[in-house]
Amino acid sequence: GDSFVYGSGVDYSDHFIENLIDQNKKYNFLNLAYVSYSPSIYYKKLRYFINEKKIKFQSIYLFVDTSDIQDEGAFYREDKKGNIVRKWNSDEKNNKRNFKYKFKNYLKQNSFIFKFYEMFYTSNVHDGPLHCLKNKNNITNFKNYLDYERFSYGFDKKTQNEPWVKEGKEKVLFYLSKINNFLISKTINLTLVYYPSAIEILEEINSYDSEHYKLLKNWSDKNKIEFIDTTNKFNLMNSGLDNYKSNHILCDAHWNKNGHNIIAK
Repeated sequence: GDSFVYGSGVDYSDHFIENLIDQNKKYNFLNLAYVSYSPSIYYKKLRYFINEKKIKFQSIYLFVDTSDIQDEGAFYREDKKGNIVRKWNSDEKNNKRNFKYKFKNYLKQNSFIFKFYEMFYTSNVHDGPLHCLKNKNNITNFKNYLDYERFSYGFDKKTQNEPWVKEGKEKVLFYLSKINNFLISKTINLTLVYYPSAIEILEEINSYDSEHYKLLKNWSDKNKIEFIDTTNKFNLMNSGLDNYKSNHILCDAHWNKNGHNIIAK
């Protein structure tokens, strides 16, 4: 998965995988998620860990976020070498940027001065989210502080007309099929996990009418893939606002401790 499964914004002890570890001592769990990953990267990463690192998996649980559609349609492409790269950059420019990233990451891991500079002199929170955080107990329309377009394609007609939506949906299905076929060849079980976006919860959208839900559910049914649907667990309260505040980090789209408990269950 992406940042949701990675665990953005929560303590490690509150992450759903830590919850699972506590309840299932006989299993080993490995979190392969990271911020802004999407199905093309899931596929490449699975091949790397299984073929190159020789890790033996029994089951893979795959989380395809609503934002993965935009990632695949607008942000990512596969280069001539099969790497997933920024769509708008040439291969040459991507290679140069990757070299810079390697150098920067080396300094991050090995230079106290560089890390000190990043911590104290690099702005981390923009004005909009900062205003929300300072007033979070009085705000009733958190939608204004979330990336509406990125999480609304499932129900918003205007967003659905964006050119990246059609391409994104096609690429998600393409890489899901590649993942499924690869795991079948390795005799590894695949389970798809669905969860509604914070925007859908705030808008009180019926998730079963969501284009994202139908995209994943139809693919799962067609390919006889186990499908875990958490929709109802994220909508137990009387209003979308209450459901959002109960299960998400305020001013953010990610799950809080309660949201991670839902996923763990």
